[in-house]
Amino acid sequence: MGETTLPSNLSGNRIRITIVLAAILALAAVRLPSVWYRMGGQDEQWFSVPGWTVAHEGLPRIPYVPVREPGSVFYGADRILFALPPAYFYVQSPFFWLFPPGYGTARLAAWAAGIFALWWLYGLMRTWNVRLSICLLALTVCAFGRAFYFPWQDTRPDMLCAMFGLAALALLARRTETTPSTSLWGVGACVGLGMLSHPFALVYALQIGMWLMWQARSWRKRLLDCGIAGMSALAAFALWLPLIAREPALFQAQFFGNVLSRSGPGLVSRLLWPWTYVPFQTTLIAERLGAYQLMLLVATLVAGLVAVCAVILRQRRASCPATEPEAAGTAAGRLPIATWLAVSALYLHVATLGFHPAKGYLCYTWAMLALLLAVLLENASRRLARPALRKLLIVAATFGLILVLAPGSGLRATWTYATRYREVNYNRQAFVKAIDQRLPPGARLIVSPEYVFEFELLGRRPLNASRLKLYHDVEGIQFDYLLASTQAFDEGIPEQLKCELAWTLGDSSDPLACYVEVYSPTTQTPQTRPWPRQDNEDKWGR
Repeated sequence: MGETTLPSNLSGNRIRITIVLAAILALAAVRLPSVWYRMGGQDEQWFSVPGWTVAHEGLPRIPYVPVREPGSVFYGADRILFALPPAYFYVQSPFFWLFPPGYGTARLAAWAAGIFALWWLYGLMRTWNVRLSICLLALTVCAFGRAFYFPWQDTRPDMLCAMFGLAALALLARRTETTPSTSLWGVGACVGLGMLSHPFALVYALQIGMWLMWQARSWRKRLLDCGIAGMSALAAFALWLPLIAREPALFQAQFFGNVLSRSGPGLVSRLLWPWTYVPFQTTLIAERLGAYQLMLLVATLVAGLVAVCAVILRQRRASCPATEPEAAGTAAGRLPIATWLAVSALYLHVATLGFHPAKGYLCYTWAMLALLLAVLLENASRRLARPALRKLLIVAATFGLILVLAPGSGLRATWTYATRYREVNYNRQAFVKAIDQRLPPGARLIVSPEYVFEFELLGRRPLNASRLKLYHDVEGIQFDYLLASTQAFDEGIPEQLKCELAWTLGDSSDPLACYVEVYSPTTQTPQTRPWPRQDNEDKWGR
C-alpha cells in the first residue's frame, strides 16, 4: 500500500511546489519594471552605494557624504558605514558583479529577499496544513499589501530582515512536528542574520523566545532551547565584530546615533509601556497602508482575537482540561499561535521603533497578518461540511480582498514603466546620461538623492543634496551646479542655497517620470567651505 501511495504523494507535492513557485515568481515579476527603471526613492541613496563599494573594495561606505561633524549619524561614513548592520550590503554586492550598476541593480537584493520571504511564508502555512488555494490567496494578499510591496521594490534592508524572520518561524513551526531539538541552530542563525540586517529583528527574536518558552514542558528544557537558539543567533551576529574592530569610534558615533538615540528612551520601558508611541506609529502605519488596507489589518486582528476567545469558551463549555503546549501544526494550536504572532508583531513593532520614523519594517507585520488571514479562512472552511460552500467561501474572500487591495496596489507604476521604458523620462539611467551630457567635465555637483548614486557611478564624484544636520548639510560648500528633484524640493534646498534656475529636464506633471531642475550659484549663494570630496578622500587614503 505504501509503495503505491508514496509516488502519488511525491507527485502531488511536486505539483503543489511548482504551482506555488510559479505564483511567487509571477507576483515578483509584477514589481520588476518599477524595480529596474524607477528613480531613487526615500533613503535609497544610503542603501545603494554601500553594496557597490563592498563589491569593489570589500567595505560598505557612502562616498558622497564626507561628513566630519560629530553630531551626524554619517560621521565618517565615507570611510566605513556603521549606521546600520551590514548584512544587506554584502548580500547586495554579488548583484553588482552580475548586472550593470545603478539603483535598479541595488534593489535586486530586496526583490530577491521578497521572493524568499513569500516562500518561507508558504512553508509556514504548509506546515500548518493550510490548503493550496488559501495559501495562494494569502501570498497574494501579502504581495499586494502596501506594507509589503514598497520595501520589496526599494533598496533597503527591511525585506531581508523580514525574510530571515519568516525563515526562523517556518523552521520553528516545522521543528514542533518532529523532534524537540531539530532546527534550533538554524532558527537561531536566522535570528542572528536578521539582527545583522537590522535591529528590528528584535521583534521576531522576542516572539521566538516566547514561543520556545511556551512550547517546552520544563524549565530545564526552556532554558536549554533558548540557550541553543541564543548562542546560534549571537554567533551569526558576531560576524559584524571584525568590521567594528577596525573603527570602534565610528561605530559608536553612527550606530548609536542612528538606531538607539532616535527610537526614544530605554528599550525595556518601551516594551512594557509603548502607549506613548502609539499615536506616532499609528500615523505612520495609516500613511503606509491607506484606509482600505488599514481596515483589513484591524478587521483581521479582531477576527483572530474573537476566534481565539470562541475556542476558549467552547473548551470551557465542554469541560475540557487546559491543554499542554501543542505542536503549532495541530488544529487546536495554529489559530492561537497565528493570532498571537500577528498581534505581538504589531505591538512589538510600535514598542521597538518608538519615535523612529520607519515604515518599511511593516512588511514583517503584514506577513503575519496574511498568515493569520490564511488560518482564519482555513478554520472557517473546515467548519463547512459541503465542498461547494468551501469553494464559495474562497471565491467570496478573493473578490472581497481584490476590492480592498486594488486601490494603491502599484499596478499603475508597473504598467507605466513596462510600457514606456524606452522614453527617457521613464528610464532612470537614460535620463541621467542625458543630464550628464549637458554638464561640463569636472563640474562640482550637488545632486538630489533620486540621482546621486547614478552620478557617482559616472565618476562625477557628487555630494548628496541635503540640509539635514542629522545626516549631511551642504550649506556653504562651494559648488558649480545643484541638480534638484522632489526630495531636494521638499527640503527647500534651491531657496536655501540662493541659486538661480539654469535649465530643466523631464516631466514634472507625472510623479512616475524623471524630472530635474539644474541650478547654478549666484553672488548671494554662501560658499565658505571648500569642495570636500578630493581633499577628504586624500585624507582618508582613498
